[in-house]
Amino acid sequence: MKCPHCSTTIEARQPACHKCGFSLAAMQPFFGDQWVRLERLTDAAHCLRLADRHKAEMTLDDLERAFPQVFVAFYFGSLPPVLNPQEVAFWLINNGAFSTPQISKRNEYGVVCVVDPAAGTVGTAIGYALESLLAETAPTMILQAMVPALSHAEYGGAIEAAATSVSDLLRPLAIARPITQSLSPGPHAGSSAADYGLHPLRSGHRQTDSTPSPSRQRR
Repeated sequence: MKCPHCSTTIEARQPACHKCGFSLAAMQPFFGDQWVRLERLTDAAHCLRLADRHKAEMTLDDLERAFPQVFVAFYFGSLPPVLNPQEVAFWLINNGAFSTPQISKRNEYGVVCVVDPAAGTVGTAIGYALESLLAETAPTMILQAMVPALSHAEYGGAIEAAATSVSDLLRPLAIARPITQSLSPGPHAGSSAADYGLHPLRSGHRQTDSTPSPSRQRR
C-alpha cells in the first residue's frame, strides 16, 4: 500500500510510515479514535441530487449482489484544510462501521472514496485483504474513472464510474480466486465526529474489549 500522506510504499499493517511518520494517530485531533456509523453514501456536502442518490443506490446494490463480500462507500464533505481525501479515506476504512442492505461486511473487503467538492479533490482507500488481491494500480484506476464526472460536478456519475471500475477489477478475481472467507459484523462503538457528518455509533468512550474484532483494520 501507499502512505496516504506521502505516497511512500509501506507494509499493510505497518503502524506508521517510515518516511513521514503518518499514522492513524495523526487523524485523532480531527476525528478521534472511535468508530463512526456511515451509510454507503454519506453526503455531508449536500451535493447529490435525489435522483442521483437513488440511481447510485441501485448501482451499489448491483455490485454487492455480484460480489457479496465487497462493499463500496462514498463520503462527500468539506475536509479540514490540512487533510487530504486520501488520508480521510484511510481513516474511514479503519474507523467506519458501514451499513449495507445486503449483509454485514468486513472493512478489509471495502473500498472507500472521499470527495471534497469545494476543494475539487478526491481520494480512495481499499481494505488490506482486498488490496492484497488487486493490482497495485487499482486505487489510481478507480480515481481516474471518477475524474471526468467530477470535473463537471456530476457526482452521481462519479459514483457510477467508481462502482464500474471496482466491478471491472473484481470480475476476473471472482472466477480465478473467489473470496470464500466467512464474514462477520464489525464492532459498534462511536465518537464525536458529527461535525463532518459522521455519526457516532454510541456516546461515550470506546469500551475495552479483550476479544479482537475480525472487521477492524489497522495499518
